[in-house]
Amino acid sequence: MKIGRRIKVAVMLAAVILNIFAASVISYAAQEPVLNSATGIVINADTGEVLFGKDENTQYYPASITKVMTALLVMENCKMDEMVTFSKSATTNLESGATTARMSAGDKMSVRAGLYALMLKSANEVANALAEHISGSVPAFAEKMNARAKELGCTNTHFVNPNGLNNEAHLTTAHDMALIAAAAFRYEELRKIDTATIYRLPPSKLDKSGLLLNLNNKMLMKNHEKYYEYAIAGKTGYTSKAGNTLVTMAEKDGVRLVAVTMKNKKYLAHYDDTRALFEYGFDVMSQRGAAAETAAETTAETAAGTETGEPAAVVELVAP
Repeated sequence: MKIGRRIKVAVMLAAVILNIFAASVISYAAQEPVLNSATGIVINADTGEVLFGKDENTQYYPASITKVMTALLVMENCKMDEMVTFSKSATTNLESGATTARMSAGDKMSVRAGLYALMLKSANEVANALAEHISGSVPAFAEKMNARAKELGCTNTHFVNPNGLNNEAHLTTAHDMALIAAAAFRYEELRKIDTATIYRLPPSKLDKSGLLLNLNNKMLMKNHEKYYEYAIAGKTGYTSKAGNTLVTMAEKDGVRLVAVTMKNKKYLAHYDDTRALFEYGFDVMSQRGAAAETAAETTAETAAGTETGEPAAVVELVAP
């Protein structure tokens, strides 16, 4: 057998053996999370690969994590210093008890301020106003949301409003929301807004000094027990029908993951589920990295031995 062919065969054999070994290592090292949430997922934010999912393709009500899609469209279609004017419909087309930034018809704020209100306060009338600013009306914006979702690969999403308030036709899945969040949180400016601890809105008719906003996402709050040190962005949601929902991006050792949990009725348990998803995801990615490094080293050694005409080294692999 010619030396070149021997090298090729040896390299291929080593790669196959080590890939099998890597899969074995991952299966032993990474314990799949047990979720309290009805559905959940963790994906590689760069590739979209699903690392773990629970009922991830079943439709649920998203509540305010809908606003991540609204924020994505704002980032793609607006400049930060554009001015948004609040219409009567934007400030009144809300359900009883909906969270607002106390804006009235005729009030104005920049797109940047609107994003702070959207992500920190989860202000529903601000979502409406941003939608009208981009598309002229909420229904037209919803069409834009659905079209963009399809472009991102979403297959089970149907939005009817920009804020996630209760509507029987407003549905998505954990998988689709993960794809949307991966696209939205690629914007550094949005991550900066989303993780701000405090921000004051411009003066309005009801708040002459401007409403003060505070960070409420507990995974991003350093002084809270649910703080997660690798989280770099996220959005919470809640309605009576949706339960607690949460979408989060985290980064560790150069790897970015997105986790989504939906339909959680237990107080603060959606944060625990999200942490469990990330720990599993990062564990899998770490094991893959270690296995790939070992594979590269062993393949190089095998190739080097074959080039000298010596028999390829026998690598004994024992799964843990």
